[in-house]
Amino acid sequence: FFFGSCLRMPQSHAQARRNKAKKDAKAGVVKDISGKAPKAPETTVTCALCSLPLRVTKRNVEMKQHAEAKHPKDSFQTCWPGQTCE
Repeated sequence: FFFGSCLRMPQSHAQARRNKAKKDAKAGVVKDISGKAPKAPETTVTCALCSLPLRVTKRNVEMKQHAEAKHPKDSFQTCWPGQTCE
């Protein structure tokens, strides 16, 4: 018996990824080279008193520490208008 035409080797993971990428490209799906979703750009805000740029985070701990250490006489809102901290 000749089993060559009946049996196929399973695809490797790399080949399966390539085939999926080709199928996505035909469908018009655009992906990053690494296959990951692109990151959102980091937003920075500058201190109104000394113009120090800091990243905006969920809790804004760095902003709170900066306001307490560098500008103890002024409030958080004076340094960072429009921002909130926990």
